[in-house]
Amino acid sequence: MTRRRPQPRRLLRRDRREVDRVRDRAFEQIGRHLLGDLQREARSLLEAGVPDVWDTLSRKFEGQMIHTALEVTRGRRIEAAQKLGIGRNTITRKIQELGLDD
Repeated sequence: MTRRRPQPRRLLRRDRREVDRVRDRAFEQIGRHLLGDLQREARSLLEAGVPDVWDTLSRKFEGQMIHTALEVTRGRRIEAAQKLGIGRNTITRKIQELGLDD
């Protein structure tokens, strides 16, 4: 009796599911790491009595997200904005506010 070979579509679906599982696990680990770092930094700033901790960390987070999106898109602001889920005017305004246009 000959063994049937898996259909290419079945293999692709199985491979996609595996890729999805690996990606989801990686995002969970990154998320835990990121949140842990954010918590430590917030605690440190709060305990040191730094004013405007919310604004400080928000600006840092936004700046890093925009900077990374611009790197990924090789400086294309509209594409970076789309990837971040924000408008092109918003990314331009944030770049100016955060001093990223230098």
